[in-house]
Amino acid sequence: MRVLRKRPDGFHDIQTVLQTIDLRDRLSISPTQDGEIQVRCDHPDVPSGPENLAYGAARLLQREFQVRRGCRIKIVKKIPPAAGLGGGSSNAAAALVGLNKLWELNLSKGNLFALATRLGSDVPFFLEGGTALAEGRGHRLTPLQLIPDFWLVLIKPDLSIASRWAYQRIKIPLTSNSLYVKLNRLREISNLEQLLGFLDNDLERAVEEVYPAIGEVKGELLSKGAMGATMSGSGSAVFGLVKTQKAAERLAMKVGRAKWQIFVVRPVRRCEGPG
Repeated sequence: MRVLRKRPDGFHDIQTVLQTIDLRDRLSISPTQDGEIQVRCDHPDVPSGPENLAYGAARLLQREFQVRRGCRIKIVKKIPPAAGLGGGSSNAAAALVGLNKLWELNLSKGNLFALATRLGSDVPFFLEGGTALAEGRGHRLTPLQLIPDFWLVLIKPDLSIASRWAYQRIKIPLTSNSLYVKLNRLREISNLEQLLGFLDNDLERAVEEVYPAIGEVKGELLSKGAMGATMSGSGSAVFGLVKTQKAAERLAMKVGRAKWQIFVVRPVRRCEGPG
């Protein structure tokens, strides 16, 4: 990920690669008749009110299309929150798609995309999933071809990081713009070894200054067999790349400390459904 500059609207221009993996939350949506929006989640750290992006998606649809009906959204968490993995954003995308059907709004993909941009920088990506180069605030998406199969070992230490805090700490590198050409060469990648040259994250350096656990996780992955490793988004999750499922399972067995959450996952070409 490259953080290029701060925008007048307070956000940052970025260049990053977004990739869906087979770790996902489960959402179920049912109607209520009184117009009330209810969000329930089995994870204690996930808010149930307006701070929840799925709640925000429902409220946005009600407001924009004068929907009088309500909904009950149940979230079963599999994606660790506050880990830089897009769990809240994927839930918001899933809510948009689900409520479009439940409330029979018949909105097009273009309509849903425009609404998603108002909810969060990476919400639009999760309407389609797969692999994409994201630019601007993260809304400008260029689909990329997924390279041949690889696997990831994903570790979340006992640490939660707010995206806003991470971006506030970033020191914009003077050489950021030089990476533009490199990131756009992603289309030429055909194997995992080539991909390793793109594993870099400006936010990782800013976060690790305060939370050295990020570096500890990364070092653990690399020393135990990962071909490459870096922090995911704004953290705190860190992932290591290997070639095969067996290699990933062996690596997952070797790494780990108390309270680390460890997942063996693979990339997926497209979301079977957001969320």
